[in-house]
Amino acid sequence: MQRKLGLFLFVSLLAGLNLGLTACKSTLVSSEPSQVARDTKVDSNIFGGRFPLLQTVTDDSSAQFNILLPKGSSYRFSVKTGKGQDLAVSLLQSVSRPHSDQTIDRLKVKGLNPKETYQLLVHDENGTLLDEREFSALDTHSNSLTFAFSSCQLDDPPFLATQAAIYAKLSHSKPDLIILGGDTIYVDTFAIFPPGGPKPTEADIWTRYVSTWSKLSLYRLKRLIPTLATWDDHDFGSNDAAADFPYKNEGTAAFQAFFQGQEIPGVHEHGPGVATSYDMAGQRFIFMDNRSFRIRQGSMERYAHWGESQEQWLLEKLNASSKPTWIVEGNQFFGLHHAKGSFQRDHPENFRKFMDSLQAARSPVALLSGDLHFTEVQAISFTPEAPPTSYEFTFSPWHSRPAKSSLYDTQNSRRLAKVNKPNFGLFKTLVRDQTLSLKVEAYGPEQDEAYFVLDALEISK
Repeated sequence: MQRKLGLFLFVSLLAGLNLGLTACKSTLVSSEPSQVARDTKVDSNIFGGRFPLLQTVTDDSSAQFNILLPKGSSYRFSVKTGKGQDLAVSLLQSVSRPHSDQTIDRLKVKGLNPKETYQLLVHDENGTLLDEREFSALDTHSNSLTFAFSSCQLDDPPFLATQAAIYAKLSHSKPDLIILGGDTIYVDTFAIFPPGGPKPTEADIWTRYVSTWSKLSLYRLKRLIPTLATWDDHDFGSNDAAADFPYKNEGTAAFQAFFQGQEIPGVHEHGPGVATSYDMAGQRFIFMDNRSFRIRQGSMERYAHWGESQEQWLLEKLNASSKPTWIVEGNQFFGLHHAKGSFQRDHPENFRKFMDSLQAARSPVALLSGDLHFTEVQAISFTPEAPPTSYEFTFSPWHSRPAKSSLYDTQNSRRLAKVNKPNFGLFKTLVRDQTLSLKVEAYGPEQDEAYFVLDALEISK
């Protein structure tokens, strides 16, 4: 069987409609769009953590955390249950650099129950409480999952004044999971490295990771949310950088220290480069590394985009079972309708061959991508000129410069919806009989109702 779209969506696309946001409102938006809670004021009920902190790899019985701390002090970590019992916290690794006064401690706690709420406590060596965060485990055995997704988190001064509002909206939406789709760190931001001036050094990569974590409200949430991430060029270290980037190893080490965690058999696996795979809620998320093995734009090499070993690792997973799979990467996949970089434009031969492989794979597939600085949802087919059988969801930015009109206003016959403001997608998913059903809503920091709602979407073989 082919992958299934909602009937009304399928008929509209076959009729040749170019469904932009206006058309989307009349044909695809629910009559009663759901809303994130209205009270998204930035207050101490949402933020307030002393140290930048991220809950990372989490399953139904364990959680991992990466916390940024000043060097030279001793800290004690503990977890307290709702009944006041203490759970042991393991220090997996401390990662630092000689030129920095900050270190990343990577922590893990076991023995959790996804139905309970816990407190992660940080004390100094004298027993003084320094930080306290609330968190839960993740029910990986459920057949439903709500996750939030977007990309591009620029920390330049114009965006620091407004970025907290989108994370307040995110917190109120109560997703089970957050997915960061690349450009989580702008190592080479023009605010520090203007065009024509010096380029970032190897040491600047760690420094920019520390600086961004120290400034963004996402890392100060009182109620933690498990977060998974991939990267793109700016968190790799330089605009449009590829495998020949001289500081690739340091970029890799920094990203892994801040955003990744320890493997969990059957749930979380590391792949080539910074690629990772997560199985949860009847579905699989595969985060691809689009930088470590990349050949420069225009290459006609068969494996120019991800490298042979990484692409084969992905295809092995797609053919191992019929579990619905999300492929996540920093670049847009289908992108010939604009001049910005995409898998399809930058590496056309690799893209064509990979689409053939997706069409033949056992797993039904949907695509998550970022980078554009505007959001668009496309109905796609992995076979040229065939009716649409899946979707690509490109969400950007969390907070950054909006796309220029020359990019945003391009025509795209696949497009179902678009937004050119700071936003994130809220994906409500359900898996039954290897069919992925989903509802997708786009939210910004200030409006109460969604920018758009796409409902009754289905992906299956």
